Amino acid sequence: MNRLNLDHLIAGWRGPLFAALLTLIAGLPGLLLMPPLDRDESRFAQATAQMVESGDYVDIRFQDEPRWKKPVGIYWLQAAAVALTSDVEDRQIAPYRIPSLLGAVLAAWAVAWAGSAMLGGRVGFLGGAIMGATFLLSTEAGIAKTDAMLCGATTLAMAALARIYMATRAGERPERLHKFLFWAGLGLSVLIKGPIGFLVIALAVIAVSIWDRNVKWLYRLGWGWGLPLVALMVGPWAIAITIATDGGFWREAIGGDLAPKIAGAHESHSGFPGMYLLLAPLLFFPSTLLLPAAVSTGWNRRAEPAIRFL
Repeated sequence: MNRLNLDHLIAGWRGPLFAALLTLIAGLPGLLLMPPLDRDESRFAQATAQMVESGDYVDIRFQDEPRWKKPVGIYWLQAAAVALTSDVEDRQIAPYRIPSLLGAVLAAWAVAWAGSAMLGGRVGFLGGAIMGATFLLSTEAGIAKTDAMLCGATTLAMAALARIYMATRAGERPERLHKFLFWAGLGLSVLIKGPIGFLVIALAVIAVSIWDRNVKWLYRLGWGWGLPLVALMVGPWAIAITIATDGGFWREAIGGDLAPKIAGAHESHSGFPGMYLLLAPLLFFPSTLLLPAAVSTGWNRRAEPAIRFL
């Protein structure tokens, strides 16, 4: 297939769609064929099964113990997937993995969607396809935990933020749909894993605003209805779980789970400084093959708004 045929095939909405389909193909074998991989995946699935069987969609339980480590978003998504595709009594792991696969698909679509607007359809498609095919994301797509869906929600918010940033830099009015996708992605990330997605977005906003020496583009995010949208997504459950646990959820989630992970290694997840950097050639393969060229291009074209945001 020559370049012109490829450009025609992935033009417009088709590029992000094909990137999403490639990610779906890359993640399906893991979803269908792998047994439960570790204790975390089994605990997520069991807690979701108990949620469905008990009808209590507020308080998260694992056997007889409270499971107050993460917000409720992933459990709701897994419960919906199980209800739509199987019976909870079957205890098959595959239905619980569907939200993870969809999260990886969403991440690839979002990369291609933003990339197409910033650097052209061909670059956007390749970026999304490579994202979805990375060893790390295609593996997480077949594991019933928070990570792949958190990646999808955060990447959606970042992609929409990129479209808003580019529009304001071009002197145009950002589209309301892009603002909605930004706030919806942020709200979903909070429901999935608390402040993690917010921190990724906030640090990017701070960095690019300092680099540009301009914060005026932030006025165009739609704060007046965006913040209430996030509050509407997160608030009802946050109030319900506070009442149901007398504040115990927040003490355990923040003091017992989040704070120890910020302070150092937690739950035997330890490693030496620089370990993830050394693992990156494997975890981000095949995108690591392009990193030298990406660094060179990024530095040489750093004055361009699209490159600067990326």
